[in-house]
Amino acid sequence: MAAASRPSTPNTDYNHTPGPSTISAAAAQAAYYKAQQLIVEQQGSFRLQREKEEFELKKRRDEEIHKATLESLRNRQHAPAQSSSIGRGGDEDDDEGKLTPAAKQVLQLYTGTSRTYMVAIFLHTFKPEDLLKLVFSSYLADYDNAYNLEIVKGTLKQRKTVGKLKDFGKGPSSYSEGFLKYASIVQDFFGKEHPEFHQALLQFHKNVVGYNRIYKWQKSIPPMVIAFHKERYYKMDILESTAWELKDKWILMYCRAHA
Repeated sequence: MAAASRPSTPNTDYNHTPGPSTISAAAAQAAYYKAQQLIVEQQGSFRLQREKEEFELKKRRDEEIHKATLESLRNRQHAPAQSSSIGRGGDEDDDEGKLTPAAKQVLQLYTGTSRTYMVAIFLHTFKPEDLLKLVFSSYLADYDNAYNLEIVKGTLKQRKTVGKLKDFGKGPSSYSEGFLKYASIVQDFFGKEHPEFHQALLQFHKNVVGYNRIYKWQKSIPPMVIAFHKERYYKMDILESTAWELKDKWILMYCRAHA
């Protein structure tokens, strides 16, 4: 009788090595992640290179404008003086003729400040957007009031300039410097007739700087204080101390949305 065949023993080799399909899947996944990492690194490198090139381009352009500005200022020193318009119109010489003898003496106290803006302050035609120009040197402020130099397609262009809200920066320091200079000039012009006015301006300035701790400066406070300052001219209460109290309506209109 033939012997019965023995049943096959199942393979119990637990050290079985994964097949080629398993290896290729893991390798493909690793290669994919590595490729993604390489792409991210390349993008970062390209971005840094682009930012560096843009920075160098801006630096060269600023240097060109600076050199052109200095050259133009040197040329102006040898050119005949020209009258310029301020405030609501008229020649500067004509407007200076409207100054009192005492006001003309005040002009001599601020040799580093543009006479153009000082005359406008005395005549109540000053534009609050130009507060920052009060802290420039006199020749540069006069020049800036007339033209701004730009390099356009390799050509130097001159364009009229006006103060912009973005020029007041991301904090109160620039506005503070300009407004305090304004308050000092106003005090010298009108302080004897309105002795309480200067203190009202200083309290207004203190409140404005304090708002920076509560609200976002650039988006809310400069638009608010410039609009408020303009209203003082429109209502012709610029010299009234009580007119410089910021009411809640101004905060509601400009600041609460950016708290």
